Amino acid sequence: MKTLNLTYDGAIALDASSSQSVLSHLRMGQWLKTLKLWRERSRQRRMLSRLDADQLDDIGLSPEDVQREVSKPFWA
Repeated sequence: MKTLNLTYDGAIALDASSSQSVLSHLRMGQWLKTLKLWRERSRQRRMLSRLDADQLDDIGLSPEDVQREVSKPFWA
């Protein structure tokens, strides 16, 4: 049986079996956030690499800036 106790100060006390489940769920949530971040970085760098010189000039970037950014790994 899983028990969940909410204390006056807002802390949550869990029994051992449910605390593992909650921790696992939190880790999965963080992992999904990380995957979304990596995917978004990849998408933004791909879009940046498609801009022409005039568009880069409009946003204040040089081709060298773009090359430096798009050559980064998705996790950086």
